Amino acid sequence: NDTSNDYRLITCAIKSISKYNYAEISPLMYRTLNSDNFNISEQASEFFVNFGKPEEAEKYFEKAQKNKNFQAKSKLLYAALKFSISKKKEISEYIISNYKTGNNSYVKASLLKAMVPDISNYKFIEKEIFTDNSPIIKTTGIESLVSMRLSRNYELFKHKTKPENLDLIFAEIFKTAILTGDVGLVTVSAKAICMPFTDCRNLFENTYFIKQAMTGCILPQDIEAYTELVKAEAYINGTVENTKPKFKYKSFDLKYIGAIKPEQEVKITTNKGFFIIKTEINEAPVSVSSFIESVNEGFYDKTFIHRQVPGFIVQTGCTRGDGRGSLERVIHSEISGGEFEEGTVALASAGNDIVSGQWFITIMPNPYISGKYSIIGEISEGMEVVHNLQVGDQIIKAELL
Repeated sequence: NDTSNDYRLITCAIKSISKYNYAEISPLMYRTLNSDNFNISEQASEFFVNFGKPEEAEKYFEKAQKNKNFQAKSKLLYAALKFSISKKKEISEYIISNYKTGNNSYVKASLLKAMVPDISNYKFIEKEIFTDNSPIIKTTGIESLVSMRLSRNYELFKHKTKPENLDLIFAEIFKTAILTGDVGLVTVSAKAICMPFTDCRNLFENTYFIKQAMTGCILPQDIEAYTELVKAEAYINGTVENTKPKFKYKSFDLKYIGAIKPEQEVKITTNKGFFIIKTEINEAPVSVSSFIESVNEGFYDKTFIHRQVPGFIVQTGCTRGDGRGSLERVIHSEISGGEFEEGTVALASAGNDIVSGQWFITIMPNPYISGKYSIIGEISEGMEVVHNLQVGDQIIKAELL
């Protein structure tokens, strides 16, 4: 109730208090939905997704229509659709209408997620996946279909739609997605095939489509997609997988590394202001030099914040905008003894020793990820700007100082 508190404390308090009695907590959560801070509003909306009640579904729908934070709005719509008994069609039509009139890919992607509780929306999502050119829409769309396939509502819906073979329909969607060669569609779909609950193993005549997709992968930047394809092929054939493809790591240039100043600063200008990263070349020479090289190449200019988790991180560095894009080079992890404090900057990874161009900033201490990622520096100025970044915000320019 103390609105002067740090938003991070409030989001943590929301997570903790959510476990208590719904009747006692929900009035507080309804008030918190109106917070001007998007982190707080989004965390409060998550409460209704996880602990909502059917008798209040219409209230979630009402609150969603008034909420100005697109992420909180979408989660409230998800909750309304999830718990509604009699108005699923009306809520779905509202979501689809908002989607069709939207012009921001991140806002539209959040609405695709909101459609998940109503399985009948799968046809609309399928159409968007294969007709929209935005990687953000494609990847979020296929992720939404996977969520549908794994949901509790799926079996109920399937029995209502007989004699339509819904299992086969979803399997064919995953197959078609893989054949597009789009790295986001390939990665998510191949991973979905390996999930026991999707029951896809016996729905494909052969794995030729997977082999086709493998030949289209460019290593090392498509390593995550390739690895999931190998797993999917092995799963369908019932064989032992070999998920370690051969590729060359980027060789590091000692002269290039030696020319970088010990605390080289990088200015990141965003649509909400700028912040400065002070890099630590002596702590992670290969990682920092790769980051500096990417800055000099203009790789980060015009990229977006594609991931933001309240109380955890903001992440960027993906040219696709969906978290599946990477550089044409991969480097080894450089794990130091550094701790993840507020403003720590590190390179993201797709697994141990699979590090490319994406990076993230921790917005509060996160000791449980220490020793897992390559720390390249810290925010030396403009942390208030970092706290205000959310999904869809843009990095206008990255430059050395």
